[in-house]
Amino acid sequence: MKFFVFSVLIGFISRLYLFKKDAQITFKSEKNKSKINNLTQEELKYFNEVTLKNELNDEIKEIPHKFKEDIKIFVHGDYDQNMLKEVKTVVNDLNKIIDPIELYLVKNRSQANMIIYFGKYDDFINNHPGVEPHWKIKKCDGFFLNKSNNKTGTIKSSVIFINLANNQSVLDIQDVVREEITQSLGFYNDTWDYPNSCFYQGANKVLKYPAIDVKLISHLYNE
Repeated sequence: MKFFVFSVLIGFISRLYLFKKDAQITFKSEKNKSKINNLTQEELKYFNEVTLKNELNDEIKEIPHKFKEDIKIFVHGDYDQNMLKEVKTVVNDLNKIIDPIELYLVKNRSQANMIIYFGKYDDFINNHPGVEPHWKIKKCDGFFLNKSNNKTGTIKSSVIFINLANNQSVLDIQDVVREEITQSLGFYNDTWDYPNSCFYQGANKVLKYPAIDVKLISHLYNE
């Protein structure tokens, strides 16, 4: 399935993710970095599975993609304070793991290179003309669209949709917020390898990063 003529990634079960070539898409915290860059062979294989592949096809990227500048997050839509709190929690968790860059919230959309929208499908499409309408976005729990440079592996920006119509409970929203933010950092594929991971193909609820996810995030960003 493909919305664009470039690389596209879609989560088939309940979440949906996209990225495309050259069109791929606060709260400061004290750093308490967790550098865990030494991966076992099994963990390195898992890292390559979730960063170099996507769920749609057999295409393999030459290098992983990641943000190389601070991630400035603008949140808008029909969110409440609990939803905003969860975004801040995930941001804080990531800032404890990632060294070279910071994640933080900004008040103006024009300042952001990551936009998170909470709400309904129609409103999301109307507010983000760069996203092509598709029924799979309407049916998903969460979605992201990244703009990136495939040659340098640099993610330039990200748009994230939290579909409130399909996330009824507090736990559902917490899980999808963590998953979409994390996967938009460059983890485009899901596997069946680690059931407690954000990158698990099946249904799960990840409200705190397991050790394997911490290792993978650190390996991508702190190398």
